[in-house]
Amino acid sequence: MIRIEHTPPTGVTWHPYADIFPFIEGPAFRELVEDVRKNGVLEPIVFLDGAILDGRNRYLAARELGIEYPRLEYEGDDPLGFVISHNLTRRHLTESQRAQVAARLAKLPRGRPAENTEVSVFIPTQAEAAEMLNVSVDSVQFARKVEEHGAPELIAAVETGAASISAAAEVATLPKEEQAEIVAKGEDEIIRAANRIKRDKKEKRKAERKQEVAELAALVGTCASNYDLYNEPCINALKGDAGPIDWVITDPPYPKEFLHLYSGLGQVAAHVLKPGGSLLCMIGQSYLPDIIAALGKHLTYHWTIAYLTPGGQATQLFPRRVNTFWKPVLWFTKGEYAGDWIGDVTRSEVNDNDKRFHHWGQSESGMADLMARFVKPGDRVLDPFMGAGTTGAIALSMGAYFVGFDNDADAFNEATVRLDRAKLVA
Repeated sequence: MIRIEHTPPTGVTWHPYADIFPFIEGPAFRELVEDVRKNGVLEPIVFLDGAILDGRNRYLAARELGIEYPRLEYEGDDPLGFVISHNLTRRHLTESQRAQVAARLAKLPRGRPAENTEVSVFIPTQAEAAEMLNVSVDSVQFARKVEEHGAPELIAAVETGAASISAAAEVATLPKEEQAEIVAKGEDEIIRAANRIKRDKKEKRKAERKQEVAELAALVGTCASNYDLYNEPCINALKGDAGPIDWVITDPPYPKEFLHLYSGLGQVAAHVLKPGGSLLCMIGQSYLPDIIAALGKHLTYHWTIAYLTPGGQATQLFPRRVNTFWKPVLWFTKGEYAGDWIGDVTRSEVNDNDKRFHHWGQSESGMADLMARFVKPGDRVLDPFMGAGTTGAIALSMGAYFVGFDNDADAFNEATVRLDRAKLVA
């Protein structure tokens, strides 16, 4: 059971520095009481200016048992350092509890002695407190949010280990009455509530971003001196005049339900490419034989390039029980390739899993490394599944002309705004 308050008995006060650390709760406190029952209070309870500086839990255990305890007056010159040192070495605190301590440390008044003492002490900044307690600054900021906006029940839940500081920070955005109701339902409900809040925030940000991008897209054109964009299926390129194209470079959807798109992609590439031009198609590996067969109906298979995705970008393919750190880039040609020699391994930067513009988006670093092997200034590049325009942004940066198709209105708006900005620095 969570104890919400630990009010000292009449005639006793807790020193403000002691209150930085959480009380021992539940079974751990019962174990302390039993230990004191058997062995007495072995370590003195330390006072400073009439308040308990260290030993609140031992005092409460001794008081519950009605036994005497050894008492010691603090005589050093760093009471805060004393409290931190004793509690960190003597107690096991969770990461969330340490973050809570760090937030309380950084919140202490600066530039003057603490209340009830004449001793001037060093008060750490938030970053210094985070380092002292071996937690991230983000965790300390979460803890500060909980300290400032959390209901007493929520603060106590972190103190007792019933809630993580990150989950508590989300719940702290709710009215305090609602926070208390969530805490009363237990740890699982705290986690569920935090996840709901995060999901709602994410959806709100997405909706706001979508509206902002749509408004910006309406103000800029889909044609410029160095690109043309079409909000329609790429198969429509068979009816228009998108060619002649030097390079079709694209990253179509990977799931099985999109396999039918590859035959149309092959048709489009064969229609728009110059003789000797190439299709570079990034794919997943699950349906590799099907995709090669579909594209091979219209173009000539030339090679497979390995696109490495190092760092924390592994995709877990549960049906295949594989963690994959690379993707094939299928290289097909219209007729015979007669260009430069090409190295067949390319890569994105470590941990550059860029989903800022589209949930299936590729990193600019990886696409740039791939395209730099092929594209030259003045070339014409087509992406039939441009998404939010990564291929286009890189093409413009290389001095190439870009043609993009996508039938998703939101992705098209993202690409329109992105390439309008990219043309200014191309």
